[in-house]
Amino acid sequence: PRLTAALEQALADFAQSNNPVRSARLKQFKVGRELPRLTAARMYDLGEDALAVDVEMDWASSLTARVEIVSAGVGARVPVTLHNLRFAGPVRLVVTGLQSTAPGFGALLLSFPTAPSIGLEVRVAGGEVTRLPWLRTEVQKTIKRTVAERLLWPQRIVIPAEAPPARETPRPPFLDPSKLAALAHDD
Repeated sequence: PRLTAALEQALADFAQSNNPVRSARLKQFKVGRELPRLTAARMYDLGEDALAVDVEMDWASSLTARVEIVSAGVGARVPVTLHNLRFAGPVRLVVTGLQSTAPGFGALLLSFPTAPSIGLEVRVAGGEVTRLPWLRTEVQKTIKRTVAERLLWPQRIVIPAEAPPARETPRPPFLDPSKLAALAHDD
């Protein structure tokens, strides 16, 4: 759900930053079955209540995102498919609010310490257009800008820990909302 929300926001940003595009809406999103390959890891002690791990990752995914782009001029609806995302670079995971009671932490902070290398293929109306410079360039610029604005350290995604289930009811976040909001800006 968080990845889908981030992709939807990136599409909205893409539509706002491109004159020929009126809107871009996510129609379908699948991560696929390929797992990332972890090639190295570094662990950092951040004190008594936190630790960090930087993991070098290579991922040639089978991710597929189907997007409907509406042109600004005539309002034509153009189906676009983004697929075969390739990712290489470090991923930082900070585990904060460490404690001896379950779940053992308060939240996870996910970011990139440096900008990763990202590639993907683009199809419009079923045809391969990776070689169409303007569309490929605009999609890649939008992805890189979104990564830099939302995920490049010190920016991060905050994933709250959930209290262990006592029964079949929705689980509340382990940390209160004000602490979770503060983690988006400070460890």
